[in-house]
This record gives sequence, structure tokens and C-alpha cells, in this order.
Amino acid sequence: MITGVVDIDVALQAIRNGASDYLPKPFNLEQVKITVERTLEKRRLLEENREYQQRLEAKVEERTRELTEKNKEVQSLFEELQQTYQATLEALVQALDLRDRETQGHSLRVVEFTAELAIALASGSRT
Repeated sequence: MITGVVDIDVALQAIRNGASDYLPKPFNLEQVKITVERTLEKRRLLEENREYQQRLEAKVEERTRELTEKNKEVQSLFEELQQTYQATLEALVQALDLRDRETQGHSLRVVEFTAELAIALASGSRT
């Protein structure tokens, strides 16, 4: 702000309102040059900072998207592993039951009873 008013309160108010500097008349051209250079540098730094922030936000968004997809993959693999584990256990139970006809179905009933017991215990521990 270049002005003919030499008042410190006016100068402070001008800077609070966004003026880069306060230059009273008669002004020194060297001081004007320094003020303009400083203001341009400040503006360049602000724009650079804004661009950096935008690039950073885009990178965070990209990484978040990648992590979300990897999380879905891991979840899918975990579910597949659980199904494989369950199928393996069922195959072992069937093999055991086929080997010993006297206890056929016993292993499956034990599995069902154990599952019901686990559910009951889990429900009881929540209260």
C-alpha cells in the first residue's frame, strides 16, 4: 500500500487487511522494488505450496485406493482359506468315519456339538 498518510495505526490495519507492505509518500523506488520482489516470492511460494498439497492429496487418495483393493484381496484369500480349511476338516471326518463303521457319523455330531458349545460360550461371555 502506497499512501500519503503516515500513521502507524493505518499501516497496521492495512497489513491486517492483506497489504504486503506499507510505503508512505514520497516513496523510495528501491524500497518499492524490494516490496514487489518479496510479494512475488511470497505468491510463488504459496502457489508452490498449493500445488504440493494437491499432489500430496492425490497421492494419498491413490494409496488409499490401493490399500482398499489389497484389503479386499486379503479378505477374499482369507475367506478362501477358511473354506479350504473347513473342507479339509470335513474330508478328514468322512475318512475317519469310513474307516470305522461303528462310529460312523459320530465325528460329525461331535463337530456340531462343539460348534454349538462355542457359540453358547461366546454369547455368554458378551454379557
